Amino acid sequence: MLKKVIKRKIRDNKLFFHKNLPRSIKLNYLAKVLFNDGFTEFSHQRLPHGKVSPLSLDIQYKLYMVSEKNIKALFIDNKEFIIDKINRFSIALIIDFIKTIHVTIGFSKNDLDLLLCKSKKKKKSLITAYIILFELDNEIEKEKNNDNKYINRLKDVFFEVNFNIENTIDKDKNISINEFWITCEFDRFISEYSKIENPNLRENLQYYFVTENHHKVINIYNNLLRNKEYKSIQLNHTFFFYSYMSICPERIADFFNEISVLNMIKYEIFSGYILNSINDAEECRRRYVYGLQSYLDIESGLNYPTKDELARKKVLIISESGVGDEVRWAKLYSRVNNTNITITCEPRLYELLKNSFSNINFLSVKRCFRGDGSLLRDFHRKNLPMPISQIKNDFDHVITTGSLINVLGEDSIKASNEAYIKPISEELNNMNEIRIGIIWSSGLKEPFRQLRYLLSLEDIIDFKNIYSDRNVKFIALQSPISENDKQLCEDNGIIIPYDVDLYNDFVSTATLLKTLNCVVGMSSFITEFAASLGIRFFHMANSPEVYYMRSSGLKSEECKDVLSNNTLLVIPDDGFKNKTSKDINFACFRKLKTMVDNMIEVEYDKL
Repeated sequence: MLKKVIKRKIRDNKLFFHKNLPRSIKLNYLAKVLFNDGFTEFSHQRLPHGKVSPLSLDIQYKLYMVSEKNIKALFIDNKEFIIDKINRFSIALIIDFIKTIHVTIGFSKNDLDLLLCKSKKKKKSLITAYIILFELDNEIEKEKNNDNKYINRLKDVFFEVNFNIENTIDKDKNISINEFWITCEFDRFISEYSKIENPNLRENLQYYFVTENHHKVINIYNNLLRNKEYKSIQLNHTFFFYSYMSICPERIADFFNEISVLNMIKYEIFSGYILNSINDAEECRRRYVYGLQSYLDIESGLNYPTKDELARKKVLIISESGVGDEVRWAKLYSRVNNTNITITCEPRLYELLKNSFSNINFLSVKRCFRGDGSLLRDFHRKNLPMPISQIKNDFDHVITTGSLINVLGEDSIKASNEAYIKPISEELNNMNEIRIGIIWSSGLKEPFRQLRYLLSLEDIIDFKNIYSDRNVKFIALQSPISENDKQLCEDNGIIIPYDVDLYNDFVSTATLLKTLNCVVGMSSFITEFAASLGIRFFHMANSPEVYYMRSSGLKSEECKDVLSNNTLLVIPDDGFKNKTSKDINFACFRKLKTMVDNMIEVEYDKL
């Protein structure tokens, strides 16, 4: 009885015990409850030394999953134990284990028989399916002397697994309103929500967020925090962060402090941007155990370069994140424009970057993005220009663009009015008119992006009509553009540059952008690209987190964007507090008019 009481106390107060017990005390149960709630690093610190168990391997697997070298060693060294205890492991670990052993040391006939004998129910079907999927049936066939009955039985199970999965997916589609959330059909989501008798936590949060009832979202967060339901906070953290920024941004430091127990790198980075500096934020990213820089450090074993070594050693710099981020941080390249530097780049940017930084050796690499089901280490490896062994042989150091910021120092990233990317060809605006490029939505249809940053094309048309009696042209830079939006643009005199492939041809896009006087919209590749070419970007910062992350912090009242050159933030004159999204957008367009009027006056003087 006493043992149960102690376990319950540890389970309900796991973070308190972890924080206050000396690190020398190792408790298997504390490690288990910490791991089950997602605190992998904390759980590893509490594991008893020298004892192999399903829990210890699960924890090591989670910590090592970024490193191919460490995962191979973990699986090979513990192959017999994992096979023996196969039912005690997660499906993710089982799949990775089978794939890794198959391509390294391989399974014997006895190994495969034991796997099938030891596994139960769903895991047995899963293991059978993966044996067939990786063509192990051919090896079995040889060793079983063409025992076709054995092979056919495995194939029957594989078919049954696929059939059951497809049926499950079809049933889920009929009963879940989450589909409308994912596809950003918010009106349908609200309608279906009203029909649910007992909505779950996630559905409530989605509904309150869509209807902008941020106070209720915060109340849910406070209740979860009070009851120490950290797993629920971790699963729904995005709702809580955005709601805090919407109604009480002055308390965001408290929020960051409260969720620091969750050990979430995302909020360490956000805290760096909002409360401290870009350097602090990128240093957090560099230390992230699952990040690209950690993968490079572990796999290559190469030392981190100093500023002096950047000037004389052979250094490979790996571009990361999206293409817009790559363009923004390309302003650092002028500080390392030397023949000893090699930088990977998006293929569509290759010609422009080579034209702009002629001494750097650029390698064209098409980056992959998460979402294809790849393991993290496979994802990182796919984004490298060559195998790790060749990197170790050809270079003295390898770092990411984010880490380059830390090496060069904070002065290197200060925003200015400098243009740092040179177009291949340039057509000057000789038409004696003001040309304004516009973009109104993100190419990525994701609920939070749509709800927080989307601009209305109808609002842009209303803004355009203010200048109908002046020689001002509006050019749509949206790519891709829907048929409905295309028709709206054509009906309202917004020019669509059909002769330029904005998505694939960045050389022609650069030429087009250089004919503009400014661009207006949210942060996207096209607006960041324009700013890098020296075109003024009026950044519609229509949500508080965008403004605070891209200004100099919470106390800033300036309009200058600290991340991107040639960029001014457009925000409501009287702030964001107690405003709906519609109110914020209206106030931003009112502010934009003042800023564009001033720009037009200056540009007309030039004409």
